[in-house]
Amino acid sequence: MDPVTKKPAGLTITPGATEARLILTGIPDTVVEGDEVSTLTLLPGEGYTVAPGYSTDAITLTEKLMVSVTASPNAIAENGGVGTFTIKLSQPAPSTGLNLNISALDSDNAGGDVTNTKSENLTTQMDPVTKRPAGLTIAPGATEAKLILTGIPDTVVEGDEVSTVTLLPGAGYIVLPSQSTDGITLIDDSYAQ
Repeated sequence: MDPVTKKPAGLTITPGATEARLILTGIPDTVVEGDEVSTLTLLPGEGYTVAPGYSTDAITLTEKLMVSVTASPNAIAENGGVGTFTIKLSQPAPSTGLNLNISALDSDNAGGDVTNTKSENLTTQMDPVTKRPAGLTIAPGATEAKLILTGIPDTVVEGDEVSTVTLLPGAGYIVLPSQSTDGITLIDDSYAQ
């Protein structure tokens, strides 16, 4: 190993072997850095000849897609206020779209406080029991999608509540830990009705 770069600087083939393998394993991280290429080039040396046309080859390390969520504004009125959860992708969604696992909660756990009547670049899979979004499919090629919530007016005095979306782990993506969850406060304005 090269002491500075910490990469292989030379290889020793086992005596009698006619083949050897250098095995690389990707290391998961949460740094958005794009695809990278690992290249191995055989250099001329003592006791062997490098076959022409076979001296270099490469493996592309494909970065997993990173996803994050932010909410805006921080608070909306129960009486028809509109809030948006924006899901951002570090690269375009694949040609088949990207299925995201989510948890959507209301702080009172009763539901019926907001409705999801409009979205951008996504479709929503609803949980049949809780009637809340349980999954999202981001449109092919999209790098951003919006889950738009509207407050449902009522005359019940229940205090302010928080509607939260949390991105959960799944296949084909990594959740950015610092932006995995966000919430919108639903201001109870029933006293004004």
